[in-house]
Amino acid sequence: SRRLLNDKMNIGYYIGCNLPYGFNKEKQGKGWVLVPNENAKIVQMIFNKFVNENYNLSDIRDYLNNNGIKPQKAKSWNNEMLRHLIKNKNYIGLIASDTRTDEPKYYNGKHDPIIDEELFNKALTAYKSAINNGWLINELYKWEAIKSFQSNWNINEPNFVEMWEQSTKAADNLLGSRNTYPRKM
Repeated sequence: SRRLLNDKMNIGYYIGCNLPYGFNKEKQGKGWVLVPNENAKIVQMIFNKFVNENYNLSDIRDYLNNNGIKPQKAKSWNNEMLRHLIKNKNYIGLIASDTRTDEPKYYNGKHDPIIDEELFNKALTAYKSAINNGWLINELYKWEAIKSFQSNWNINEPNFVEMWEQSTKAADNLLGSRNTYPRKM
């Protein structure tokens, strides 16, 4: 029941099927406890690069992918994974419940933190500052690429290849990502 799960979280057990990067879980007592694994050092490196070396999320993503450092369930890193990692309070020893609400509840976990609270808070401050200082404006090229695609796309075009090239011209940096390769299929 939901009450039983909340009781377990309240005493620090991890409830969830998706483990945060850098953790395994092991059965201890009546519940599961997060246990740092070999990727905990990578989590520390990500926070350090973000806070102390002024890397942005794209720089970190490229660093990880270019150095063959793999995420848990994907072929390569993306910025969304890193956003979740930077904001995940499991790294400072907390367990969250009601994460799908605007105000999740946090409990002290039975696990050891990977990141100290000061570094974590600096990362959150840097992340919020990046958003407030125009980080989203720097993403404008994505919207322009979508608009270009929508303006030029015509499935009934007799010269499909030319239409495809024109539709995707502004999206080369998006379509040439490490996750999809539509032009190299």
